[in-house]
Amino acid sequence: MSSTPHRHENVSKRGFEPSKGELARDETEADSPRRRIAVLVPCHNEAAAVAVVVAGFRCALPTSVIYVYDNNSSDRTAEIARTAGAIVRHEMYLGKGRVVRRMFADVQADIYVLADGDGTY
Repeated sequence: MSSTPHRHENVSKRGFEPSKGELARDETEADSPRRRIAVLVPCHNEAAAVAVVVAGFRCALPTSVIYVYDNNSSDRTAEIARTAGAIVRHEMYLGKGRVVRRMFADVQADIYVLADGDGTY
């Protein structure tokens, strides 16, 4: 048997396990003030839950910018989201796919978090 380390020495039953140095680097890079984090929240009539969603992300990711894209809501979604601290923008064409495309076209960031305005994901 050779004493040469195997090419897959960091592989366990669960898969690749990064070294401690790699873990430390990965954990701090996302929190670095140089990284722009954008939370994107498409909404259509989400007045009942949008404030809780925005507040949750403000707490969990305090350095992020939270964007709520209102998709022709007939309730107070935009007003409530703005009051909760989100930047509110509007997409007049109905449909979540159109809103998502508009968000990614408008917002520049290093890291994107996409969540639903009703708090389901």
